[in-house]
Amino acid sequence: LDQGGRRSSCPFSGSRLNLDRTMRFPSAKAVVLGAGVVGRALCRQIVARTQGRVEVLGMCDSTGAFVSQDLAAGRPLTSKQVLQACEYKENGNSLEGAPEGYGRRMNSLELVMGCPETRDESKSGVTIVVDASATLDTVPALKLAVARGFRVCSANKKPFADAPQAVFDELTRWPGSCRFESAAGACTPFVAAVQRLRNAGDEVRLWRGTMSGTLGYLSTGLRDGAPFSSVLKAAIDGGYTEPDCREDLSGMDVARKAVILHRVLGFKAELADLDVRALFPERLRGVPYEEFLDRVCDKGELDADMAGMAAEARDDGCVLQYVAKRSIGGALEVAMVPVRLESPIGQLRG
Repeated sequence: LDQGGRRSSCPFSGSRLNLDRTMRFPSAKAVVLGAGVVGRALCRQIVARTQGRVEVLGMCDSTGAFVSQDLAAGRPLTSKQVLQACEYKENGNSLEGAPEGYGRRMNSLELVMGCPETRDESKSGVTIVVDASATLDTVPALKLAVARGFRVCSANKKPFADAPQAVFDELTRWPGSCRFESAAGACTPFVAAVQRLRNAGDEVRLWRGTMSGTLGYLSTGLRDGAPFSSVLKAAIDGGYTEPDCREDLSGMDVARKAVILHRVLGFKAELADLDVRALFPERLRGVPYEEFLDRVCDKGELDADMAGMAAEARDDGCVLQYVAKRSIGGALEVAMVPVRLESPIGQLRG
C-alpha cells in the first residue's frame, strides 16, 4: 500500500502489521484518518490478521466518519461493521451518509477529539491514530493525538514535509509516540534507517540520492534512447505514477521526501524554500490533465528537449538522474541532473 495505491511505507502495515510492538499491550484501538485505498486496505488487514487484538474505533474521509455509536466510551466497531464501512466507501459514497446511524458529519480533528483518553495502557490498551490520507488537513488531529497521549502512525508525507518545521518538531518531540515512514526507489523505507544512524551517534553532513522509483524508470528509458512520451505512457499504464502524473514530474514528491530526510537528520528545512525543477515547462502546469497527456504523451511535445538533455549527458560520459541532495553549503537541491555513469547513482536502473 502507498498513497499512489500500490505499496505502503506505513509502519502499521505489512505481512504482520508490525504488531510486535503493539502486542506489549492487552489490545489496541485504531482511529483511521483516510478511507481511500490505503485506509480501507489497512482496516481489512486489521480485521483479517489481528485476531481481535487491534480494533477500529472509526474511520473518516474528507467529509465525514463511520464511527462506533458509543465512541465516547471507547466501544469499537465490530469486524462486520468495519468491512461494511470499507465496502460503503468503495462504492463511491461519503462515510457521513452511512446507514444505521454509523455515519456522521465529522472531520479528522473531531474524530480524535471524540475518542476517550487512555489512562492506563497496560489495562485498557493503546489508542493509535493512523494517518492514511494524503492531505495536510490531518495536522490538527495529529497534534491533538500527541498532546492527549495517543500514538500516531502515518503513511502520509504531507504533515512531515509540507507543514512548517515547528509542526514537525511538535509531532516528533516524543519519538515513541509518533512513527512515520517514507520510501525511496523501489518502496525502500529510509526514515527508520536514518533514525538508527543518529541513535548510534553517527553524524551525516552530506547526502544525495534518487528518491523516486517513477522518475528512475523515466531516467532509464531516456538512457536507453526511448522517447520521453512513450516511457511516460508506459509508466502511467503500468500504474507507476500518481493518478495525476504531474505530481511525479513536478518533483514535489521527491522534494517532500528530501525535506523529511533532512529533518530526520536533525537539520531545519521548509518545503517552500526548495528550488524544485519540474520535468515539464511552466506552460503545461495549469492546463487540464487530459490536455497535458495529449500534448506530452500523444504529440510528444517534450520529446526533443528530453532527448537533447540525454544526448548531452551521454556525450559527457553521464546519464540523467533526478537527484535530491544536501550540498556543502547546506542547501537542499532537487533536479534532473547529469551524473557520472560509473558513479553509484549513475549505475541505478529501473
